Amino acid sequence: MFIPVAPFPPANAVRFPYSGYCICSGLVSSARMTRLKALASLSRSAASEHSSTSTTTPQVEPKPKPWLLVGLGNPGKKYQGTRHNVGFEMLDAIAKAEGISISSVSFKALFGKGRIGNVPVMLAKPQTFMNASGESVGPIVSYYKIPLSQVLVIYDDMDLPFAKLRLLPKGGHGGHNGMRSVIDHFRGSRDFPRLRIVGHHISKWTGSHKDSFA
Repeated sequence: MFIPVAPFPPANAVRFPYSGYCICSGLVSSARMTRLKALASLSRSAASEHSSTSTTTPQVEPKPKPWLLVGLGNPGKKYQGTRHNVGFEMLDAIAKAEGISISSVSFKALFGKGRIGNVPVMLAKPQTFMNASGESVGPIVSYYKIPLSQVLVIYDDMDLPFAKLRLLPKGGHGGHNGMRSVIDHFRGSRDFPRLRIVGHHISKWTGSHKDSFA
C-alpha cells in the first residue's frame, strides 16, 4: 500500500535557532507568517554572530626582538688595554652605565641581558679570540632569531683618527679578521650595523649613543 509522505519542512513551517521548526496552523494570515519568518531570520543572524564572536581568540602582540650588542676583542690579561680590545671596553662601559651584568658564559662568550630605556638588549663579549669571533656571534643570532638589522658589532679600526667613533648601518670587513669571521657566520651577509672605534679606556656611554636604540 502506497502512503504519500508530506515534505519536511512543510511550507507553513518557520525555523528558529536552538528550538527547531514552528509549524503554523492554516489559520495564520500571510502577513503574520511574513512577520514570523522575518523574526526567525533575525534570530538566526544574532545566533550566528554570537557563535563567531565566542570562538574568536584575542590576538597577542609578539614580543619585540632584542638588540644584540657585541664587543670584539681578545680574552686574557695579556690583551687588556690594547687597541684590539676597545670593543670589550666599550661594552663594559655600556654595561656599567645601564646596570647590566655580563657575568654568565654562553655561546662561547661573556653574556648578559638587560634593557636600555625600554629596549631589550643582549651584550656579548666573544671569548674565542678575535679571528674566530663569528663562532660565538653566529650561534647567538641563530638561537634567539635576532634580525641582523638589530646586531651591533663594536670593534677597533686603525683607519679612523684617534679616539673617533663611526656608526654605519652596513659594510664590509675592511680587512678586520674579527669582522670577517662574523660575516662568514652570517652566511656572507654584511647588512648589520657596526660601531668602529680607535682609542683606549672608553669611559662614557652618552645619551646620543642611547638614542640609536630608540
